[in-house]
Parts: sequence; C-alpha cells; structure tokens
Amino acid sequence: MAEGISKIKVVIVKETFPNENRVAIIPETVTALTKKGVDVMIEKGAGENSSYQDEQYSSKGATIVDDRKELFENADAV
Repeated sequence: MAEGISKIKVVIVKETFPNENRVAIIPETVTALTKKGVDVMIEKGAGENSSYQDEQYSSKGATIVDDRKELFENADAV
C-alpha cells in the first residue's frame, strides 16, 4: 500500500433485531477481502446465530472486537 494511505476498515456488527439469525459476512469472504488489502473487524459473536464461530473469522484474517462502540469509531464501512 502506498505511503500515507491506510487500509479500508470494514466492520461487521452482530444483528440486534429479534429472531434475526443472518450475519453480513461469512468467513470465506473475509479471506477474499483481506487479499484485497481490506481490514475486517467483526463484533464478537456476530456469526454465532448463523453457526459461524469467532475462531473461524479470525483464522481467515478478521479481528474480533468485543466493544461495539470501538467498531463504529474505527469503521470506514459497516
């Protein structure tokens, strides 16, 4: 990446709508994004209702974040 240019930070938050089980991104998509130079940050537990565990995301290059406020403060895209 060129000097002075930072990576884009994409943030995935856990759904809060009642009975919503979907997650905005699956672990395999994290791989595709990180290969393009995108930083992916995921709220802890975001994929659990869709049967994806935090470890599956982190093993593909995502950063798991427990603080929702921190996610929104650091996001370029949600």
